[in-house]
Amino acid sequence: MNGTPVRRTRLVGTLLAMLIVGGACGRGVGSQPEAVALTFANANHGHQFLQPFADAVARETDGTVTIHFEDEVRAGEVDVESILIDDVTEGTYDLGWVAPRPWHDRGVTAFDALIAPFLIDSHAVQAAVLESEIPNEMLAKLDGTGLVGLGIAAGPLRRIATDDVPLDVPGSLEGKVVAINDAAIARMTFEALGATTLLLPSGGGEVQDADAVEQQLASILGNRYHRVLPRFAVDLAFWPRPVILIANESRFSALSGEQQTGLREAADSFASGAGPAAEAEDAQAVEALCSDDAELVVAGAESRTAMLAAVESVYAGLAKDRTTAGMIHRIEEIKAGIPAPPVPSCPMASTSSGEPTVGFPDGTYIARITPEEMRASLEKHGLPADAGETCPCEHQLGLEDGIWTGGDGSRWTASFFGDRLTLEDPEGQINLRWRFDPGSEEVTFFDVEGGPDLQVYFTTKAFDRVP
Repeated sequence: MNGTPVRRTRLVGTLLAMLIVGGACGRGVGSQPEAVALTFANANHGHQFLQPFADAVARETDGTVTIHFEDEVRAGEVDVESILIDDVTEGTYDLGWVAPRPWHDRGVTAFDALIAPFLIDSHAVQAAVLESEIPNEMLAKLDGTGLVGLGIAAGPLRRIATDDVPLDVPGSLEGKVVAINDAAIARMTFEALGATTLLLPSGGGEVQDADAVEQQLASILGNRYHRVLPRFAVDLAFWPRPVILIANESRFSALSGEQQTGLREAADSFASGAGPAAEAEDAQAVEALCSDDAELVVAGAESRTAMLAAVESVYAGLAKDRTTAGMIHRIEEIKAGIPAPPVPSCPMASTSSGEPTVGFPDGTYIARITPEEMRASLEKHGLPADAGETCPCEHQLGLEDGIWTGGDGSRWTASFFGDRLTLEDPEGQINLRWRFDPGSEEVTFFDVEGGPDLQVYFTTKAFDRVP
């Protein structure tokens, strides 16, 4: 945040003046004795992208099953996804999600074909694969592991960001260090390309010692990796990052048949909307990276062909498992019938005029906060229990035509670039990130640049759009 401490104090005070103390916020108690609440382990700091699943569960089970998300589970662990699998298997949590990457090291090869290098390299191919019978066949391989596979939903594509590595030259990663999340197939791939790997913890880590980082574009943007590694080969997607929904077998078996069917149908509903959301996330990240001076380069067909040839040893290793080999062959057949996608490029508005991009919808938003939620937020941000306002309470904001309005009528200019938001008035500015869920019409704020008071104001609770 820019400005002197005095200006910051004034801005914080003005923001906190937006509060409107409201009535108690309670939850209705279900009247049906068979109703159950399931805990869902989520390693990310927010669960907005998972909320459609929870909404679908409530809908498909007539409200007899509700989902309670536990966010930031095992945050900061290098092998967070593998640990999360153990947590769900052991019943610490009832449900969870992981990507395909942790399973190989655990001896489960069912999902390896999804992340074979350069195989699923577009959203169109990913959608076609996940609409086939392949996901159900993969999930069935979890039988006997203590887990139930509920579904597989599409995710963003993973690319690499570099500093001065010429990604359009075959063999360009020879002798380089690539930062990755813990994934056996990623390690094998980059080693086959002549690179060594550096493991990142969940939520991101330092990449100063790396020549490149492998992530989805939104993660590169959110972790500010592009400030250190600003070059991207936009036509070189290594693999996708799908979402695999899993359940504890014992907990799932204890549900009624209707509830089990409802969970599976909810997973299908969630998967049906995940593909467009992932594609939109990638497109938005491209726009935001362009606006922040990232360099999008085109590797070209020659480089892609050379890299695919260089990872033959990875395919040879995967093909030792006959099921995986068959899955790869079927995906290749699916891919052969799908045209290559257009290569992403920087939008003109982002590269020439510098005009802000569209943010979340205009309207009035309210965060209704219980006393327990306020106490937890104060504790999380290192503030004493009496530092916040008395709750139950409400935080309110309004957005219209680029003007942010507080409950007391205070006004700021709101500028959007992708998922980044800058609030500015004559006294200073606040920078933060946001995520909007069109289904629930909630906006969540995170990565707030400012003191703990600002963190409490913005991040205690998601803001609901109200009529």
